[in-house]
Amino acid sequence: AVAGAFEPTALVACGRFGAPPTLPLEDVPLPLTRFLERPLVHYPRTELVVECTLSQDTDPYLADHAIDGVPLLPAVVGLEAMAQVATALGEAAVSAVAELRLQRPITVPPDGRRVLRIAGLVHEDGRVAVAVRSEETGFDVDHFRAVCSFGPQPEVELPPAERATDGFDLRRELYGQLLFHGPRFQRVGAYRQLSARRCQASVETDPQASWFGAYLPPALLLGDFGARDAFIHAAQACIPNRRVLPVAVDRIDFLAPLAGTVTIRATERWSDA
Repeated sequence: AVAGAFEPTALVACGRFGAPPTLPLEDVPLPLTRFLERPLVHYPRTELVVECTLSQDTDPYLADHAIDGVPLLPAVVGLEAMAQVATALGEAAVSAVAELRLQRPITVPPDGRRVLRIAGLVHEDGRVAVAVRSEETGFDVDHFRAVCSFGPQPEVELPPAERATDGFDLRRELYGQLLFHGPRFQRVGAYRQLSARRCQASVETDPQASWFGAYLPPALLLGDFGARDAFIHAAQACIPNRRVLPVAVDRIDFLAPLAGTVTIRATERWSDA
């Protein structure tokens, strides 16, 4: 909205017009969150484009999410970044994400930096479309994209999960053999059911985990993304001959931040060659 105490006699529909001194915009401060590092474009409740720079110094979790020595930005971290941009535009908590597409991996040089550009645009229905781009592709393509909606995150009472798998070193067998994830993401604690098309497992959450550098805002809008990443880890044991990576999700509904040990259940609903 354009600030001013006058009643307009005409309206002009236009694209971005910068910040001319004769037309001040409403001053809406951005939240202090990790991925809103450098605002490039900000039209309150309409559009927001920000950049942030990733490295293993600022984002040490990257060292625990590397394939063949190349750190990859976890999809769950991309979700957190998109939620931070969407929340700054919608001014409410993100309760669901739809149409999530993970079209290209985002790599970070092991000894260098990578700039991300995250853009959000408000739809007429109030939802926010968000895309994550990377300097490795010249900011020309969407690596991740999704549509965020808002509302309260429901709190649920979850039954306690069993914690141990007797006589079986799950961390060595699962994370040492099938999965590439380092200690921060090694959260699958036990299996209670495991077959080719179905599994049930316990996952440890850690709401107090530290993810960013000492001088960066630590708050996470979607809670412990280490545990959320592990929700997919459990399914890898159903398909031990292939590396399982997510490429798309139709919809995710977020609960209020979880604590303790939770149970996840995964079922194959469809497959092809």
